[in-house]
Amino acid sequence: MSTSSPFLALRRPRIILLLCVTIVFLVLLFPPARLSQFSEGLRFPGSSNLQHKERPKGVIVMLLPPARLHQAMLTLRNVEERFNRRLKYPYVLFMVEGELEQVTEVQRARIEHITEGRAKFATVLRSQWDLPESLDKSLVEASLQTIGFSHGYRAMCRFYSGELVLPSTVMVLLRGYVERCATPCYFWKHPALVAYDWLWRLDTDIEFHCDVNYDPIERLVENNALYGFVQVSDDADWVQPTLASNVSAFMASIHNPSQSDLLDHHDKTPPAFPEDANLAFVWRGEEGVAKALRGEAGNSDWTHRCMYNNFEISHRSVWESEIYARFFEYLDRTGGFFYERWGDAPIHSFGIAMTLRKDQAFQLKDTGYQHQGWEYHCPAQSPSCTCVQEKNFENFKDRVEGWFDPEGPV
Repeated sequence: MSTSSPFLALRRPRIILLLCVTIVFLVLLFPPARLSQFSEGLRFPGSSNLQHKERPKGVIVMLLPPARLHQAMLTLRNVEERFNRRLKYPYVLFMVEGELEQVTEVQRARIEHITEGRAKFATVLRSQWDLPESLDKSLVEASLQTIGFSHGYRAMCRFYSGELVLPSTVMVLLRGYVERCATPCYFWKHPALVAYDWLWRLDTDIEFHCDVNYDPIERLVENNALYGFVQVSDDADWVQPTLASNVSAFMASIHNPSQSDLLDHHDKTPPAFPEDANLAFVWRGEEGVAKALRGEAGNSDWTHRCMYNNFEISHRSVWESEIYARFFEYLDRTGGFFYERWGDAPIHSFGIAMTLRKDQAFQLKDTGYQHQGWEYHCPAQSPSCTCVQEKNFENFKDRVEGWFDPEGPV
C-alpha cells in the first residue's frame, strides 16, 4: 500500500521547476569568473595557492661528462622522487661537443624514463671548452702541475661563471642546428635556456635526504628573492692566489671609471654598485670594502665566504645585470680560469655581493642536500628525511650568518 501523499505528487513538478529557476538565477548572479576571482583571494593553511598562480618558468641545469652518466641517472632519480615528479620542472643536460655521441640509446631511454620525458640534451661547442688560443700554454701546464685540478674542471668553472664567447666566433650547437649569437654569449643565453627565467643548477654527485614538500622556486618568488642557496662555505685562496686582487681591480674600475681602461671595451660609463649591495659578505669589514673599491684589496681582505653553488637557484636577471656581465668579461680577459683554478662559487659570490641586497638571497635549509658525501645539514627529526650518518653532520658548520650578518665575526 502506497504511503505517498497525492498532494506531494501534484506539487513535485512545481518544486523541481522552482529549484531549476533558482539555480539559473544564482549562475547569472555569480558567474564562474566571479567565483574564480573570489577563490583566488582565499589562502588555506599549508597551501601555496600555486593552482591560481602563473607557474615560474624554471629549468634544472646539469653539466655532465660521459663518465658521470650513471651517477647523473642516480641523481635524477633522487631529484624526481624527492620533489620533481610533483613539480615537473624540465631538465637541460649539457655535454661538450663530441661527447653527446657517446650516450647510448639505452642510456637515453633510461633518462627518458626517469624524468618522464622532461630531459633534453644540449651541446657546448668544443671551441668554447678548450683552452683559448690567446693563453700561454706553458703557464697553464705549470699551473696544472702545481695547483692541480684538471682542464675539464677549470673549463667547468669558466662555463658556470659566464663562458664568454665573442660574437665574431660564437656558434651554439643544439639538437643538430647551429645558431650565431648577435652579442657576447654567456651560458644563460644558450638557446636551450633562453625560454626560462629561473635557472636551477645541480651537480651529478649530489643527494637530497629529505622530501621537499614545496616549490623552492616559488618560495623565492614569495620572498621577493632572486638567488637561492643551501649553505655558505669557505673557499681556499691557494688554488686562486690572484682572484681577490683581480676582483678588487675590477671594483676600482667601476668605482673610479675615469682611472680605468675598462671603457676601452665599452661605449658607456659603467653603472655604480647599488648602495645596499652586500659587499661586506666578501670583504672584511668597512676597511676591507674600502680597500676593494680602491683596487688595493687581496687575499688577506677577502673573507673567503662563498655560496655553495653546486645547488643554486637564480633568476637570470642576476647574471644579466651589466655589472656582472662586465665583471665576468674582465676576469676572463686575465686568463685566471686556466692560469689558476678560479672557482665559479667564489666568482658567483663576489658577483651577487656586488649586486644584491641581503634580502634578495634566500636560504633553503630543510632539503637535506648533500654534495659528494660531505657533511651537510639535515633536520634529523623530520619524518620526511632519511639522514645518513656516515659523518657527524650534527657538527656541520654553515657560515650563512656571513650573508645575513656580514659585520659579525669572519
